Order: sequence, then C-alpha cells, then structure tokens
Amino acid sequence: MSISWKELKSEKYLPETRRFVEEVLDIHFLDQHRAHCPFHDDSQDSFRIYVDKKGEVRFHCFGECDGDWDVFDLIMKKERCNFRKAQERFASFLGFDEVQYYRKGDKNHEIEEEEGENAPDEPLLETSANSLLEDKHRVVLKQAAKFYSELLLSRPDKFENIIRYLHRRGVDKETIKEFTIGYCPPLEDEEFKGRALLNSQLDRFMKDLDQFKCHSKTSLLRLLNDEGAKGYSYYRRHIINSAKHPFGVYADYFTNRITFPVYDIEGQIEGIIGRRPDNRGIRWLKQTEDETLIRPKQWLYGIDKSARGIKEYQTVIIVEGIFDFFAFYNILENKQKPIVVSSLGARVDDSTIKILETLGAKFFIIAFDGDAAGMAGILRAAEKIEGGSAFFLGGLKQDEDPADKLKGVFNKISAFGIRHLIKGLDVEPKSGRPIMVSFLVNKQSNKKILSDEVLIQPVGRGKKSNFSQGDAGGNQRDFWYRMDDILPLLSYNHKNKADLQNKLNQI
Repeated sequence: MSISWKELKSEKYLPETRRFVEEVLDIHFLDQHRAHCPFHDDSQDSFRIYVDKKGEVRFHCFGECDGDWDVFDLIMKKERCNFRKAQERFASFLGFDEVQYYRKGDKNHEIEEEEGENAPDEPLLETSANSLLEDKHRVVLKQAAKFYSELLLSRPDKFENIIRYLHRRGVDKETIKEFTIGYCPPLEDEEFKGRALLNSQLDRFMKDLDQFKCHSKTSLLRLLNDEGAKGYSYYRRHIINSAKHPFGVYADYFTNRITFPVYDIEGQIEGIIGRRPDNRGIRWLKQTEDETLIRPKQWLYGIDKSARGIKEYQTVIIVEGIFDFFAFYNILENKQKPIVVSSLGARVDDSTIKILETLGAKFFIIAFDGDAAGMAGILRAAEKIEGGSAFFLGGLKQDEDPADKLKGVFNKISAFGIRHLIKGLDVEPKSGRPIMVSFLVNKQSNKKILSDEVLIQPVGRGKKSNFSQGDAGGNQRDFWYRMDDILPLLSYNHKNKADLQNKLNQI
C-alpha cells in the first residue's frame, strides 16, 4: 500500500520526524521542542518544532530568520537538494518504498517554490495592493487597530499628551473613534515596555503559533535582535531575557507611534501607518514589505470614507499627509460624503488615478504641500490624469501645507458649495481657457474674523509652473480670469446663493 508525500509530514510521524532532524540533519533539541536555529548564529534557542491546525509537523525560527518550514523545506535548505530528493530522503528514513511523490501540475497539492532569477519584481495580475493578505491576516490587523484605539481612549490620563497633540492637529475624540486612531506606547514605558499588543496576545501565541505568525507577517511585531536592522544597538537593550516571556526578543512594531489604520475602497483593512507625537527622528512609519504580506505603496488613506462623495460630486481633493486629510475633512459639512483622500506622500500612482477615475472623478484638486517635492508631485500627477482636469491649491507660502493654510477655518463647505465649485471648474473645457478659481475662507485669529484668500488653479501640462506667482503654465494677464467667491467656505444661505448664481451667470 502506497502513502502520499503529504502524509509523511503528518503528526502521526512526529517522533520519527524529530529523530530524523537530530540524526540526519544534525539539529539537536534541548527538550521536546526547542533547539538552536541552524541557519543563523542563535544564542536564544529560537528554533521550534510544532504541529499546526492541519495536523502537519512544522518548524519555526523566532529569531533572525523568522522562517517557517515543513520537513521537506528543512531538508532542501540544509542539504541543498531539490524537492523530489527531499521527499525520497525522508520516505527512505521512515521505511516507505511506495510513495506517491508530488508531481508538478497536481492541482490537489500546493507547493511554495522559490522564485527564479527572472521572477518579476511586481505582480503581473491586476489585483488589489494587498492581494497576499488572507482573511486571517486582515482579522489581526483590524484587531490590532481596535486594540490601540481602545487603549488610547480608555487611558485619557496616561495618554493626555497624545490626545492633546491630536486635538491640535484637528483630530478630536469623535474622529479618533470614527477612524479607529490609536496609540502604541514606547519601549521605555514602564507599564507596557513597548509590548502592549504583544502582551495582550501572549496566551493566544502560546496556544496557537499560527496567531503569532499572522502578527509577524502583517508587520505588527518587531524583532529586537536583528543585527541588520537600523537602530539595532537601541532595540537590543529592550530584549527581555526571561523564561516567563518566551517572545522577549519581540516588541510591538509601532512603539511610540499614533496608529492610523488604512482601508481599501471596499472598507477592508490594508495595514497601519504610525506617526510620532513629536518631530524627532522618522516621524511617519509605514509597515515594511520585507518578508511580510504588507504592500503600502498603493495605499490611499480615506478612500473608504470618500468613495461615495467622489462618485456623487465627480471631484476629489488629493493631499499628501494624514493631517492634511483631516484639515479638509473637518471643513466639510457632510462628513458622510467627503471628497478628500491622502496619497501618503507627494506621489500619485497610476493605480490611484485608475481607482478615482473608476469612481467617475473628473476634477482632481491636488493639494500638495508648497515645497519643491509637493510642486513636482503636482506636475507628475497632472501628466497621469487623462480623463479629467488637474488643479492645485494656490495661495500656499513656501513650505506651507494645506493643514496650515486651513488652520482656524470655522465655516463648513456645503454640498451647495461643492456643486458650484464643479460648475466653475467645468467651464475650462467649454471655454478652452484655463480657469483660476478663488474663494474666500473665513478664519478666526484672536477672536477676530479674518478673510484669507485660497486659490484653486489649473495645472499646465507639459509646462513649467511658477506656483509662487499663481501662474500654472500661461500668461496670467492674457489667459486667466478670476471668479471671486465661487466657493465660499460658508454654510450657504439665501443671500450668498443669489450672489454665487449671479457670478456663474456672468461667466
């Protein structure tokens, strides 16, 4: 009677597998399941043998490798042989002559094979940015985001400075709840020691190693004894060398970071981005792609909230940063249908344009920062937009960002105002002339109401734009005209409705 190659690695042969690993592969266990990893200089006995939920014997390194293998993987890696030889070697040790070995093309068997030298750098299929994420990975990401948010809100005294910082940046407690914003305490925190999430999951990790793997593969945990990592000398000081904490070489990935979960257009979580509550070091921290399932390059913060509004108004405001996102979000009267997203940097990918155009966006207001990177990003984005018109937020000073520009605004953009903005922008293709749209913002400073002009200007494609002078590729005197007050940041009333209508009729 023959036996399948898959059966060879079942729990039934656990004692034989352990003996094979020791006698043939020269990996010696310190007890029933612990050993020093053979693939790196391991002083922490981080190598484990375990049985997963499917009843399969597997091996995992909790140290530098962070690898997970079955017995065939182990043989191939240790003896540098191919998969067929590994099957034959183990079957012979177990004393089986008739074995149904894996054959390429067998749809009932799935093998993870190493990529060849000519493997593409990017996926060839048009899939979502995080096509590698499975439901179990999204579950732990969602749970982590919720955990950090509840931790922040449940300890207002301990994290008072974090809540105050968010409030200064335009994020109040209701917004924290709505966007599941949280906080991960630092390694120096005496209570949590940078392991708030890890410690909350410790019992689950001990009972089910797959839970630990999910957290590791979704970049929620950081290995502290990674000699190749930046800041190794700092992180290693926080390793816990104690039998009471078997995961002491790990800590939460987002230590001393405010956490912002990122969702796709369907509302599925894609990952988390973290922000220091000060301006020291690396302020923004995205999850890494190396050896994880996270793909942050195509993230679009707020798309889950704004998809309906973009579709209805055919207009989108694209900003660089998360706090720029909230600056616009806060002045929208209808928060059920916002029209703003953050590209999380001064770059708009083709995939981003495709998503927005699929929603029907025709008017792209690219409100990047007023620095060199922001200006260059606006021009690059304008070149990519083929099915609509590109505009930028004018009136920004050198190095000023939209959040600074809109600070102090206390009136709201109504649906009425957005629709009239669209009508104003839509004049461009009808007249053939570029339009510079200006509107007045009501701001408050020292209890005095100030009038501050903000400009939205078309981007001249293929031409060098002088942003500081409000010239987007043409001679302003000959080719530009102004529409004052086309979109006041006022909750509309009958008087300004009539004024706006008169302005539109004059165009």
